[in-house]
This record gives sequence, C-alpha cells and structure tokens, in this order.
Amino acid sequence: MFSKPFSGSVDEACSEISRLIDESVKMQMVADVPLGFFLSGGIDSSIVVSSATRAHKAVETFTVGFESHQDSETQYSRIVAEACNTSHHESILTRDSYEQSLQLLKEWFDEPFGDTSAFPTYLVSRVAKEKVTVALSGDGGDEIFAGYERYGLYPWLNPIRRLQMRRLGALLDQLKGRVPARSVPRRALNLLSVVGDDPLALYTRLMSGMTKAEKSAYAEYFGIEADYDDYWYFRKHWREELPTLTRLQYLDFHTYLPDDILTKVDRVSMANSLEVRVPLLCQRIAEFSFSLPESIRAPGGKPKGLLKRAFARRLPRRIIARSKKGFSVPADYKDHPYRRIQEVLLSNVFGIGPHGDDKVK
Repeated sequence: MFSKPFSGSVDEACSEISRLIDESVKMQMVADVPLGFFLSGGIDSSIVVSSATRAHKAVETFTVGFESHQDSETQYSRIVAEACNTSHHESILTRDSYEQSLQLLKEWFDEPFGDTSAFPTYLVSRVAKEKVTVALSGDGGDEIFAGYERYGLYPWLNPIRRLQMRRLGALLDQLKGRVPARSVPRRALNLLSVVGDDPLALYTRLMSGMTKAEKSAYAEYFGIEADYDDYWYFRKHWREELPTLTRLQYLDFHTYLPDDILTKVDRVSMANSLEVRVPLLCQRIAEFSFSLPESIRAPGGKPKGLLKRAFARRLPRRIIARSKKGFSVPADYKDHPYRRIQEVLLSNVFGIGPHGDDKVK
C-alpha cells in the first residue's frame, strides 16, 4: 500500500489527486448499460459527480433522505446536482419503511450486521435500479483521505487511556446503561470511560462499537472464555511503527472498509440487481494518498483537508465547508433509547442474545 514518500508541495499534491480522481471516474464510467451516481451531498460523492460531469454532460444522480429535515442531506445533494447540472432523483426512507425492512437484514447479510445505513443504501439502490444498471459511489473517501472525526480524537484521548484506573472505567460503563444511547451524556460517558483501556478498545469506543465490557453478557451467553481477545482481528492490522493518523487509516482500510462499508453496499445493491463501483478506491489513488506526509493529507488535522482544497474551485462553498454527517437511520426511528442498535438487531431481528432483559423469546 505504501509507495515512495511524496516530496512535492501541497499545490502539487492537490493537482495530482484531482487528476487521479478524474481519471478513475472516467475509466469506471465505461459501461454498455445505463449508468448513474449516488449523491449524498457529502464531499466524496460530490467530488465523484463533479468529475463525472467533466467527462459526460448527461449524468443521473440519486439520493435518499429522511422524514426529518434535520437528519436529511437532501438539501446538500440538490446544491451539488444543480451546480453540476445533473438529472437528480430523491427518495425518502420513512420510519414505517425502515421498520418494515428490519427483517430483511437476515436475507441481505446471512449474519448479524449492525450498520443501519444499510437501509437508506438499500432504498437508494432500489430507486436507482429503476433507471440504471450501474452506479458509482463515493465510498472509500473517508479511509483514503482521513475523513473520520475519530482520527482527530484518538491522539487527545490516548493519554487518558493510559491512566490505569480500570475501576473508574467499569463504573462509568455501568452508568451508561441508564442513559439514552444517542444522548450527549452517553457520548460523554463513552469518552470518559476510556481510562485503562487497551488502545484498540479506545478505537472501538470512538467508532461506536461494543467494547469487551459491554459484550460480557454476550460472552457468557455464547460460552466464550474470559481471556478471549476481542480485538485479535484489529490487532492483526495495528501497525505501531506508523504515525497515529496513518495507523488508524491503515486499520480502517483493512477492517472497517471491507467488512462493513463495502459489504453493506455490495449486499444491498445486489439485492436490487444493481452494480456499484467505487472509483475513489482506485489503487493509484490509494497509493498516492498514503505516500503523502500526514501534514499534507490532513493539513492542520482537518478531515479531508487535502481533498477539499483540491476541489474547492469545482464545488459550491457550502459543500466544501460542511462537516461530515453520517448516513445512519435517525435516532427517533429506533424505539430503544437505552440499548445500542447492535443489541436491538441481535435480539429483535436475529433472535439471539443473553439472558435477562434481552432474553431470547
């Protein structure tokens, strides 16, 4: 993955990355069937659409939103669609349609899968399939260009993690069970309870995963030994010799990206017989990005700083300036304020869970 270190200027890096993206998008637009683009209004999909309209004037774009204006990104996708002059199509994932789709997770994945962005991705794939057979998405941009907020949080929280105060961490874990899962107090408790954590447990907390302590009831339910290493898979890709940002990106590139993001898109798109291509994951783009010093790839520690600078003149300022927004189902779609979505899906959809409040019925 790592090529010869880049020794040029920031402007030269911007020029090269925009050239590589334009080239990759143009190449992946070659198809003998109707082709379109997922457009969320985020920076990655917006850049892909921007590059596409340079190569071809007639571009079809598709987006999905939610009933709440606060949770939707449709206003931003409209801005990009208008700026790029695309033929734009919107759909809305309602709370009812989300609830009706829950049981489909078993058909889509054949195993427990807790990323609720699968539902809007399924809907946008279904709508796109009505007009096209192939769609291009912006997936991979966060991992390649350092787009996750946790990359900036990790270095600040890591010194706290090293405080060996495991009893305090255990107490805070207990308190979390009495606070709504998506609330500000819950997030504060998540961050405070990193004391005494394994470095990979801290990573898990920052990406809203379930830590070893939070999975203890499940470990007992499945008869898993107490000394089992919950983070063995992450540990395989944990490169201590790399700088912190690159280390976290490398880890995501080998775990979260293939096992969550790409798996999600592949399963729900193919459930609609739609092929999805990911031009930002072109090998040449990945190699070039990881050849850049962290100070160029994420100047000032800003997520996707280089990418935004490279495309600042092509995209509307409101798109370049906005912060990242997730694609998960809104909190009020889920009637389980004190339970993690992973617990809800395990119990209510896949019919498995520990004894107690989540006892299998």
